[in-house]
This record gives sequence, structure tokens and C-alpha cells, in this order.
Amino acid sequence: MDEYEILHSDALLEAIVRGLEIALHNGVFRTKNPFLVVWISDYDHKITNESVHRLNSQAVTHDFMAEFG
Repeated sequence: MDEYEILHSDALLEAIVRGLEIALHNGVFRTKNPFLVVWISDYDHKITNESVHRLNSQAVTHDFMAEFG
């Protein structure tokens, strides 16, 4: 990917994570402690790890990182 495509991709993924953060904050997910992650196959795992940290409790993040980190 060229620089423009990378910037566009990063902005799109940030918007997805931010949208999930807003939904989580507004109580859209009815479970008390949901597990949320943005995972895209064949893509840099950076967004996966970042989304796990931003969208989940410390306990869920710890469990995920222990298993997949």
C-alpha cells in the first residue's frame, strides 16, 4: 500500500474503534462485560491489540493478551 492508502486505512480503522467505544459507552451492548475486538485477517495485528485495550476491561484485555498477545 502507498502512503495515502495507509493513512486512509488507519483513519477507517480508528473510526470503527471509536464507533465501538461510543456504542459501549452508550450501553448498546447489553452484556455487563462484553468482549469487543477489531480483527481483520491478513492485516497488521496492531489494530487488534489496540482495539482490545480500548474496548475491554483490564481483566478481559489481560486474558486476551495472555492467549494471543
